[in-house]
This record gives sequence, structure tokens and C-alpha cells, in this order.
Amino acid sequence: MSQNQLSLASLFRFAVAVTAAASLHACSTAAPLQPELPTNLFVADTGHAGDSGPAANWWESFGDTQLDTLVVHALAANPDLAAAQAAARRAVAQSSAADAGILPSVELTANATRQRFTENGLVPPPYAGSWMNSGNVSARLAWNLDLFGADRARRAAVLSVARAAALDARYSRNAVSAAVVELYFDLGAAYVDRDLLLAQQKQSDSLRTIAAGRMGAGLDSATALHRLDAQRASQRVELAQAEERIAVTAGQLAALAGEGPQWPLVRQRPSLRPLPADWQLPVTLCADLLGRRADVEAARERVLAATHGVTAAGRDYFPNLSLGALAGLDSFALSSLFDGASRVFSVGPALSLPLFDAGRRRAVSAERRAEYDIAVADYRRSVLTAVRETSEASMRLQSWAAQQASAAAGLEAEDAAYRIALRRAQRGLGSDAEALEAQDRLLKQQRRAAQLAAQQRALIVDLYRALGGGAMISGERS
Repeated sequence: MSQNQLSLASLFRFAVAVTAAASLHACSTAAPLQPELPTNLFVADTGHAGDSGPAANWWESFGDTQLDTLVVHALAANPDLAAAQAAARRAVAQSSAADAGILPSVELTANATRQRFTENGLVPPPYAGSWMNSGNVSARLAWNLDLFGADRARRAAVLSVARAAALDARYSRNAVSAAVVELYFDLGAAYVDRDLLLAQQKQSDSLRTIAAGRMGAGLDSATALHRLDAQRASQRVELAQAEERIAVTAGQLAALAGEGPQWPLVRQRPSLRPLPADWQLPVTLCADLLGRRADVEAARERVLAATHGVTAAGRDYFPNLSLGALAGLDSFALSSLFDGASRVFSVGPALSLPLFDAGRRRAVSAERRAEYDIAVADYRRSVLTAVRETSEASMRLQSWAAQQASAAAGLEAEDAAYRIALRRAQRGLGSDAEALEAQDRLLKQQRRAAQLAAQQRALIVDLYRALGGGAMISGERS
């Protein structure tokens, strides 16, 4: 064995011995324990082979091409969603940088220098006191061995943060799509309400004409006329409010889509299709389904990231060993830089262990512990929020079904009463005023039915939003 090989072997044996001694020293310090992900948390089985939840493009189930176009445009142009997606891309880039940090790195450097060497230094004649063109070319290898996995734990934390950011972007996608669908249905309901108000106004005008004629003939007092005038004034207020609602909702819808209030697509009246009264969510509600909500999964990833952070802080108490190597050319005279005699080589390990840091590592460990507790509390809150939102939306839909049954019965009765009053007026058995009053009651009942229909759509959107909507895709895993 050559002398160089003996020296290198001795160097490594020395490094191993020092590392073992330093490890014993680190173990003797009060390093914090590594936490585990709590088993009592709501953890979704992401490999669940059953119900996959609402489809990514769940709004297409309404069968409205205008709505589909609006949602697709909003998902492409909404600034909040664009910011969330950019944050996800930034997190992915950071995770890639963390991947690179645990691998060996190689750096190539080259420089050339014109320099006058001092006559009173270490450089011997004939170089001393003269100007020389010196240079070097070298390749350096550096590799942090990360013996106890501190850097690997930090890398795992960054990867979990990146997954959480991607899940946040998916949750934002669902929030934007749900907001667009909700505003679209609200816009359609505003148009329906305006039409019914116009019909009521027309009916009130007819009743006032009849009341004015009866008062002129001395058959009735001015009381009925004044009552109808007050009713018409109230209807004009409601009609103005409906017009305002149409304009404001259209503007909000355009803003969500990244457009101005005069965007032509939001100036088109929505063509709302009636939904069946016994509408059912096309998925089965279950705890596992809620566990795959994007915000719940993102909160869980943050718990994992905090867990890895605590692990890394604990492993920073142990020593670290790195390897370095250099190969290159170095010469005082640039003309002889590439001669064989200018070769230079070096290789060796480096050990690092801070013996005294004034409590810095202990403070970092306490900080990581606190971050872990915050992440766990946030995870619990996310789970409870998911359960509450879903149960509330489900219960409201059940309550709506009972209200719809009563409203449908009332509408049927008012429609029958109006038809009877209209036939009596046509046959001369009743007055036109009686038929118009029956029509007024029918129109009011139709307004209540339209409001219930709008409420049904809003509740369906709330339920889709509570379930995560497009934030859950079968077989998808960040």
C-alpha cells in the first residue's frame, strides 16, 4: 500500500472516530423527542377505492353550456386563482432546490490574474518583485453526507409544504368555480323575479283602472284606489331593486372571470333549467369523502411538514460529516498552467458539531414544536369545518324539500282559484276585479316558488362546495 493510500485511510479512520465521539456527546444533550402524526386525527384514506366524490367539473351536471363557458373562463382568468397556482409552482421549485441540497455538487472555476509579487514575501526569485500572469483551473466536489438525516427531514418538510400549496390551489379552483355557479344562478333568479314583478305591476295597473272606474261611477270609495297606488309604489321599489340586483350580480360575475362589468357574456340572460324536487347528490356522503377535501388534505400535509421540522431540529444535535475533493491546475506563470507539474489534488472529510451555541438549537426545537402544535390545531379545525359545512348543507336541503312540498301545494291551490275566477269573469258570473285579485295572489305564490327554486340551486352549490367539488378527483394524489 502506498503512502498516499495509508494517509487517506488514516484520515477517514480519524473522521469516523471523531464522529462517534461527537455522537455520544450529542446523545448526552437533551435533544427533543420526535413527534408522530396523531392517530386520533381525521386522516383520509387516499387509496380508497370506493366513491371518489364530485367530479372535477361538477358544474357540468346542470347541463348549461353558458354556465360551462363562464366557469372555464373564470378558472383561466381569475387573479386569485392565478396567484394560488403561482404559489404552488413556487413551492414546487423550492422542493426541487431542497432535492438538490442533499446530493453531491460539482463546481468548475477558472481565473487568470496579473499580479506583482512582493520582494519581502514568500514568493522566491525570480518571481519576487516582478509582474506575473498567474492562473488556475479547478473542479471541486462537495457532498454533505447527512449522517443522521437532518437535511433529509428538512427536505421532507419542504415536499409536504409543496404538496399543501398544490392542494391550496385546487381548493381555490373549487372556490372560484362555486362562486361563479352561485352568482350565475343568482343572476338567473334576479331575471325571473323581475319578470314576475313586471307581471304584478301590469296586473296592478289593470286593477287600478277598474277601481278608478268604479269610483267615478260612485260604486266605490277612494280607499281602494289609494291602496292600489301604495301597492304600485311598493312594486316599483321592488322592481328597481331587482334591476339593481341584476346589474350588481352581473358585475360580480364579470369580476370573478377577470373581465369588466360590460363583458357581453354576463349580459346574456341565464337560461335556468328547472331541477327535480327530489334531486340527489350523485355521491354518497361519508367521512372518508370529507377527508379528501383539498383543504383538509392540505392541513394534513402541513402537520407532516411540521413533524419533519421537529425531527430535523432534533437531529441537528448530532454531528455532520461532509466530503470535499479538488482537482485542477495552478501556476504562478500562466504560460505553464497546463504543464503536468501544475496539477493539484486534494480530498478529505470535514466534521462539524457546534459544542456551544448559547441555546440556539434548543430555541429552534421549541419553535418547531410550537409550529407542530399550530398545524395540528389547524388540521382539527379544518376537519370540524368540513363536517359542519357538509352537515349544514345537507340539513338545509332536507328542510328545503319540506318547504317545497308546502309551496307546491299552495301554488297548485292558487292556480286552481285563479282559473275558477277567470272562468266566472268570462261567463259573467264574477267581476274582472275578482279575477285580477286571484291573479295577484297567484303571482305572489309564483314568486315564492321561484325564490325556493333559487334557494335549491344555492343549497346544491353549497353542498358541492362543502364536499370539495373539483378539489377531489378519483385517483389523484398531489
